[in-house]
Amino acid sequence: MLELGTLDNAREKILNDAQRAVLAVRRIGSPPVESIQDGIERLTALREQAYDSLAQIQRAQLIVRAAEWLLAHDLGSPETRWQWNPRRPADQDEPDLQGSTGEQVILSVMVAASQLADSAIDARLRRSLSRLSSMSGKKFLFVDTTALKRRAVTRVLLASWDISVVQIAAHEAADAAPTRMLSGFPVSAGTASAS
Repeated sequence: MLELGTLDNAREKILNDAQRAVLAVRRIGSPPVESIQDGIERLTALREQAYDSLAQIQRAQLIVRAAEWLLAHDLGSPETRWQWNPRRPADQDEPDLQGSTGEQVILSVMVAASQLADSAIDARLRRSLSRLSSMSGKKFLFVDTTALKRRAVTRVLLASWDISVVQIAAHEAADAAPTRMLSGFPVSAGTASAS
């Protein structure tokens, strides 16, 4: 896991990733298509590049939004050490965001975005919740849609897991309320909101 640093630094990393992804898509799509096969190959490359970039960037943004939500709801303390996995592989057993004091984990957070097909969402959601249930500290799953929240809450209730499911928007609200700063986890005024 990586140190989260400031939320402004995390947002800057996400913006840089988005800019690089758009440039990569432009490079793939810029030469003229000379044949049907060339067109199919180029479109396949565009789809793969765009999908992978979107999934990773959306995931990282949800982690930052989850961190903002946690701050706005007074979870953590000035001594909390925050770490994140902005590009966590699907098979890794670490949370997306973790808060700890000393050696004790106090918060374990996973995020789930809705860009996948229904069957893929269900499988990934089941794996994420199962892993999260065995992690230390207070457990949260942050999702980006009402439908995904309903699915997650149903799974949590059926399994009797102690996991809070929170729906947040992947984007920041324009009229977000100012928030306080925690040591080692500062946020600029006007960036945190509980959507």
